[in-house]
Amino acid sequence: MANADNWRAQVAADLIALESEYGKLPIDVSRMLDIEMVLTVMREYFPGEDPTAAWAVLNGQPYPALQQLTAEGQRAIAIARHRLSWISGRDTWERHLRLYKNISEPYPLYRVNDDGQIIEIDNAVTDGRKVVLLDALRTPPARPPRPSAYAPAGRYRFFEGRSPQEVEIGQKVAQGASSPIPILDLDGRASRSPITVSLAELRATAAWMDNTARPGTAAYGQSWSARLRAVDMRRVGAEGLHPEDRLTLDGLLHMIGMVGSGKSSLLTVLTVHLARGGYRVTIVQSDVASLLREEAIFESLREADPNVHAVPMVGRSTRLTHLRRLHDSEALIWGPNLDHDHPAYEMLSTVCPLDGLRRDTHPIKPGQEPCTSLYPLAGEADADDEEDYHEEQPEV
Repeated sequence: MANADNWRAQVAADLIALESEYGKLPIDVSRMLDIEMVLTVMREYFPGEDPTAAWAVLNGQPYPALQQLTAEGQRAIAIARHRLSWISGRDTWERHLRLYKNISEPYPLYRVNDDGQIIEIDNAVTDGRKVVLLDALRTPPARPPRPSAYAPAGRYRFFEGRSPQEVEIGQKVAQGASSPIPILDLDGRASRSPITVSLAELRATAAWMDNTARPGTAAYGQSWSARLRAVDMRRVGAEGLHPEDRLTLDGLLHMIGMVGSGKSSLLTVLTVHLARGGYRVTIVQSDVASLLREEAIFESLREADPNVHAVPMVGRSTRLTHLRRLHDSEALIWGPNLDHDHPAYEMLSTVCPLDGLRRDTHPIKPGQEPCTSLYPLAGEADADDEEDYHEEQPEV
């Protein structure tokens, strides 16, 4: 995972060292530097704009001045959003901006006037702070490689909460490490041009889905064409609703509509259309059952077009909660039964392969599997300082 905070480590240490001379800062030094990064963004790329509106810039709101940004400015905004994820809304930003205004010289790099003007202070301590801020806005956080260390045969200790547990991995099981799990390596993209898709194109894709889906698959018999013909798109403007026959994807886009108006169908067909065009699409669903229903639809179309390939990503810590919700939703539809043919059950398995190597003990709780926290036991030595190992888990 990228470390978004390294850029300010040295400057923060220098400022803390100066507290003995100029007095203690009334705000955490890391927060102060983060605020100065926001003010640098506003001063460099939005000159004359009120800095209290910075929260809208960082949260992808339709801020008019964003349309005039150069490629360098757009990149700086994207990097700032990545580094400053804690600025979640207006109240958070305005509260921290008020705190910054109360910091006494010579600590602050900027003075923010009541009229919103951002003025750089000449006698601010720590030379080169502005250079560090600008460099941080030009360079995205590095993602250091994290090679896996697969566990060889032996005895290991792991923890369930505070309770120590032990397991012995035999030679046959450990041989699985000779075929490590491949790492998904995707090249990043610094920028993307707006994507415009017409309703006619989406209806053509819907017809392709109807004609391509094989009987018995999740995409078959869904009447995609009929669903898209029933979609009536309107754009919200200053004077009300206006008929619209195309979607432009460029930043944040809100889609609203009554239940059953076709929002989900439009999203599914749009995703297929973009995937067939070579785009990678990320969908965030509210529950795992919906996620895997979508995945089943996409996978059923994969034979006709290999670009329509879905990879569901389900976290470990909330797996049990999702599994209970799936049981509840299936019970409402089919009544209590043991016929677990929904594709989500396979993805939500709570089985840990290490349980098959342990005896006379309770199963490891979902979300507490020691996938990256096995400590080798060497006699009675304390294993806390030993190297962590990654246990390769066979498919379950």
